[in-house]
Amino acid sequence: MQIKMNVDTSQVKWEKILKASARKKKIILYSSGKYAMKTADRMIKKPGKGKGTQVSKPGKPPRYHVRPGPKGNMLFEVNEKDSSVRIGPRQFATSPQVQIAAASGAELLEFGGKISQTNRRGETKVGFIEARPYMAPAFEKAVDFFYKKIVSVPLK
Repeated sequence: MQIKMNVDTSQVKWEKILKASARKKKIILYSSGKYAMKTADRMIKKPGKGKGTQVSKPGKPPRYHVRPGPKGNMLFEVNEKDSSVRIGPRQFATSPQVQIAAASGAELLEFGGKISQTNRRGETKVGFIEARPYMAPAFEKAVDFFYKKIVSVPLK
């Protein structure tokens, strides 16, 4: 048995469908970026009071000790053309050396690594900082949020 069916699409308003899907995509990108930014910002806590609570434990999100620091200075940028969102800490200084240091500091917190510091007498000390990720866990939470938004945002 064979069934033949013809579908008439002459009455479909394709422009309206494309406009609505573009609007939904924009809503999802901006809300997902904002959610990931806020989640990363909330993960960075104030240092506690008492012995042993000033520095975060390896594997846990960092604690902020200075201002300006990553706490309260997260930004997100949406590129609608590429359908992408970038999230990260704001850069403050105009000096290229300081910007590189700030970027490597955020990377050092996220992934860990060696750090060297030279004092005024020219002596260099080398240390190792263990990873204290905050962007990767925020991204994982944002992915779940993103999938829920894809299903739940109504087309108007």
